[in-house]
Amino acid sequence: MHKLFTYGTLRPAYGQEGKYPHLGSAKTRGRLYYTSWFPGAIFSDEDCEIIGDVLEVDDDELANLDLYEGFDPGHKEQSLFVRVIIPVTLEDGQEIECFAYQFNHETHEDTRIQTGDFLTTRK
Repeated sequence: MHKLFTYGTLRPAYGQEGKYPHLGSAKTRGRLYYTSWFPGAIFSDEDCEIIGDVLEVDDDELANLDLYEGFDPGHKEQSLFVRVIIPVTLEDGQEIECFAYQFNHETHEDTRIQTGDFLTTRK
């Protein structure tokens, strides 16, 4: 099983509740942007937070999510998102490593989600 940090349309509160085991709410460092009707994250060591959830997925589910997110491991440079491993902090303060999908194209500051939480600011 794999842990997956989600910050957008895969979050349980966005309508995915019950689809994957939910391990808890979490946060990580980086910036969140509107890229269309969905968000895209750029993970970094900046003093900005991205709010999300940690889900548990198996190998087949992860492969299906790669397709959903437009990630092609054989052609990362052409992928809409790339799957990366990032540190996240759970609500109880525990730090874990998770897979996450990072936006793989240019972002613009005027589309930044200042709160870091897509669910509270979605268009």
